[in-house]
Amino acid sequence: MIERWHMDKTIKNLSLQYIRADKAMASIEKNEHLKGIRGNLGKQFVYKQYGDKTVIAKMPEFRSRKPTAAEAKRRSRFADAVAYASAAIKDPLLKKAYQQAAAPFKRAYNVALRDYLYAPAVEKIDLSEYGSHANSQISIIATDDFRVAKVTVTILDEGENLMEEGDAILDAIDQSKWIYKTKTVGAFVKVRAWDLAGNVGEGKSER
Repeated sequence: MIERWHMDKTIKNLSLQYIRADKAMASIEKNEHLKGIRGNLGKQFVYKQYGDKTVIAKMPEFRSRKPTAAEAKRRSRFADAVAYASAAIKDPLLKKAYQQAAAPFKRAYNVALRDYLYAPAVEKIDLSEYGSHANSQISIIATDDFRVAKVTVTILDEGENLMEEGDAILDAIDQSKWIYKTKTVGAFVKVRAWDLAGNVGEGKSER
């Protein structure tokens, strides 16, 4: 017990020397007493490892306060993203797909987490080939931070009543382009794009 007290006191004194040199954060490179240490000391300092370096920083202060509605919403969504990413990497095929899209030294988990947090975007609805007759074509450009999994097209009349609805087909060459073959002629075209995480992006155009 006495030895532990002396050790803690020594580490604390050494820590103070480094903290005084840089009040925010200090790096330990040559001192063998502190090299490789982790955790915190007396809830005053925290030790972290960054590669070969041991860094000492002041213990962060956490103030308890009730989060705002916006903060609570963001926290809830992030918790949902964590749950999705954790489940996604348990699926071998899904994990492989996310890992292939990961940057060097990044994990599939990180890509899945981001995929949940960001919805696809419907960038363009091209009605130039959608004429006054059925069996024409609508082209859609839809993008996502990972992958657009599905695009649907809804055609409405002037009163915005449903005329038809169906899935668009991914273009064989342009992986951001989707094609929809129409059966009717309407006044409005609504497009929805889904990603693998279930997020939806929407767009609407008037003919």
